[in-house]
Amino acid sequence: MTPPLSNPSTKSPKAIDSVETVKREYKTAIRTRFLELKDRLDTVVYSLIRTKDLDLADEIYLRLTEDGCSFEELAHFSEGPERDWGARVGPCPLNQGHPELAIRLKSWNPGEVKRPFLIHTSAILLRVEHRTAARFSDWEDRIAVKMSEDLWEKARSEPTGLTTIRR
Repeated sequence: MTPPLSNPSTKSPKAIDSVETVKREYKTAIRTRFLELKDRLDTVVYSLIRTKDLDLADEIYLRLTEDGCSFEELAHFSEGPERDWGARVGPCPLNQGHPELAIRLKSWNPGEVKRPFLIHTSAILLRVEHRTAARFSDWEDRIAVKMSEDLWEKARSEPTGLTTIRR
């Protein structure tokens, strides 16, 4: 959970429109937000073949692990769009796709090929090619800009406490 930000209405809009000011005053909140978003910011490239034929999945597994065939060579067996790209997917966010797939993409070592696993009615053969962890330094400015915009909008929308006097 993001720690509460100080009340933007106590700051003048000039004080919150600078990204550097936001980075300085909300450093902990920016880092917390980065950690909340990290699964969406980390990326992965992987090879995947999916088929509804469980016997075919076992055959593909043996060809990958014992015969030295590559995912690219066997991509024509896949029943998904990865078939057209040599079984290659990505780079894409680590948490994109089915949760069972995301768990394996996070935990398997690059280069590992394990026995096929089921997602719904499809057998999945998977190999992580590489993962790229998001770095705070690459995202700090973007998060600060978004926070600055959010704080500015909040300050603009909150009542100022001034009362209009009608004559």
